[in-house]
Amino acid sequence: MHETNRAPLELSLPGRTEVTDEFGRLAATLVRPGDSLQFSPGGVGDAFLRALDVPVRIDSGTAGDADVDLDARGLILDSPLATYLAGSGVVYRWADTRRILARVEHTHNLTRLANQELVAMSTALEIDLTGQVNVEGFGADVIAGVGGHPDYAGAAVQAIDGLSVVALPTVRGGRRTLVDRLSTPTSTTRSDVDVVVTENGIADLRGLSDAERTRALRSIWGSDPS
Repeated sequence: MHETNRAPLELSLPGRTEVTDEFGRLAATLVRPGDSLQFSPGGVGDAFLRALDVPVRIDSGTAGDADVDLDARGLILDSPLATYLAGSGVVYRWADTRRILARVEHTHNLTRLANQELVAMSTALEIDLTGQVNVEGFGADVIAGVGGHPDYAGAAVQAIDGLSVVALPTVRGGRRTLVDRLSTPTSTTRSDVDVVVTENGIADLRGLSDAERTRALRSIWGSDPS
């Protein structure tokens, strides 16, 4: 553990759009009172938390400004758990004196995560026609590391009454997000994805063959990927 005199890095809040609001609303319908939630940082996670209207537990890799809003609405049960904070000064002031953060060896432990009703609400850069997920980049252009995506998705699939969800817009940065083939090696395998959400609807992939998964995914993108 180290101390520093530097102030925490503050991140600007993601902008809201009709698209993010809609898939946030759809994703929130998958959550039951008392579920434990993991969610991706950024616009997708914020839209998801804003849309929630049932009390939940927070067990995630990150905590941000949307957690503060959720807490103000009286919808966080017990003490939140996260690996790090990411947001504006609001979240740092909210977290001050609270025992929220823990080491990654604890927060991302699959056995611990799977021993609860976990809803893992992740996002992605791309998803292929069988449900394989890319969260890392496009070819040689690295956008992010794999992070905890496969950890939480795998734990949610193993959990009793758990649910592994990937929520993403149909177009991101001018690119269609449903593709024939991922731009990078797979970050999270199709066996660890239960449900996919876009602004157009929800595709439940559980128990489907690859051909059935493809049809379900195409139905919420509106047309074949280019």
